[in-house]
Amino acid sequence: MDAILSTSPSWAITVVRVILGIIFFAHGAQKVLGWFGGYGLKGTTQYFQSTGLPLPIAYLVCFFEFLGGIGLLLGLLTRAAALAVGIVMVGAIAKVHARNGFFLNWELKPDKGHGLEANLAFLATVAAVGPEHRRRPLSPRGILTRKSPASTWIGRGHGGTPAATLIKDTVARRVRDASA
Repeated sequence: MDAILSTSPSWAITVVRVILGIIFFAHGAQKVLGWFGGYGLKGTTQYFQSTGLPLPIAYLVCFFEFLGGIGLLLGLLTRAAALAVGIVMVGAIAKVHARNGFFLNWELKPDKGHGLEANLAFLATVAAVGPEHRRRPLSPRGILTRKSPASTWIGRGHGGTPAATLIKDTVARRVRDASA
């Protein structure tokens, strides 16, 4: 369970994770909810089908982006969220962007799509965020298990969460009182 829930304490990785989460939440919300000028789930899946993508895969792409973005943004199941986003990016490269070369279509030339450079940057970001093995500062687990300066002082230098320190001190006091 620890391998799924634990994440990195690095603030740099946290910033990258949150920004990546915002990007994919926004794109996923376009696809699933029709927000930010998107076509919603029905319109997006119909479009994907028109490009030859099977309907179940079209739904997976929409929800991988949407739920993966939420997971990255909030630090929930970060590895699974990063994997979902990575799968979408690999699929986007294979299905759409590789045939357009490396570079983005900065001139917005008609009938020329974007290359794969942005997708590779997203994959690199996913690689940095996904496989981390410790708590993230802004994740539910990181918040729940955070060591505070007060808990370190109360725990006489042993650290621990405030709840763990309180339990330890209460048990120690009762054992001491019972033996006296």
